[in-house]
Amino acid sequence: MRSFLNKSILSAIALAAISGTAFAQVTLPPGASAVPIPDVVLASPPFAGTLVDAQQSGFTAFGGTINATLLSAVYRVGGGPGVGTLDFYYQVINTSSSFTIATGGVNSFSGAVIQVGQSNENIDGAGTGINGVNFVATGASIFNEAARGIAPGPDVNFSFLPGTFTSGTTSNIFFVRTNAVAFSTVGSFALQSGGIVAGASGPVLAAVPAVGVPEANAGLLVGLALPLLGGIAILRRKKN
Repeated sequence: MRSFLNKSILSAIALAAISGTAFAQVTLPPGASAVPIPDVVLASPPFAGTLVDAQQSGFTAFGGTINATLLSAVYRVGGGPGVGTLDFYYQVINTSSSFTIATGGVNSFSGAVIQVGQSNENIDGAGTGINGVNFVATGASIFNEAARGIAPGPDVNFSFLPGTFTSGTTSNIFFVRTNAVAFSTVGSFALQSGGIVAGASGPVLAAVPAVGVPEANAGLLVGLALPLLGGIAILRRKKN
């Protein structure tokens, strides 16, 4: 009897450990680099939230050809506006770039406590969601490692597994969980390979900074060869 109970307890512990890994998003503190991006199951608790906004944007390339589309969305978890915290989702469609995209980054997480992960799920179900945005399910994981700018850390950078993000490929969803309670559509998002950079040319959902600091800083190069997203944002504003 005792042996049976011991086996049952061990089985329960093992099951809990297996279940826990499904939700193992990883904390990304300011100044972190080369942090593996784990797989998460976004359609189940503790990630279930309420879709608040979704946006779609193209890219403007500098020095080469990057043809891609960015989908971004924000979900509120645990309360109404100004109360619940916000989760951000980003999916990139590499429609017809002339090379494999290597790295990327998203700006506007100043002062936020964040965790990151990736998912291959269709988070918004059948059909299109807010503003016609439609995330899609994908195959194997392609995000590799994450990095973050030095304190106050507004910038979250990531790399793709080598050779995976080729033309015609749709990325997994890059997931950013925050303690932020407000968001905007004026974040910056960039993709890069070699010396070619593309910045999102339309709205990008991102957290409103928790402290009043400039959005751009030199920390964007932590761990990745990615030019300043802040600079891309400035170029985009000048163009507009």
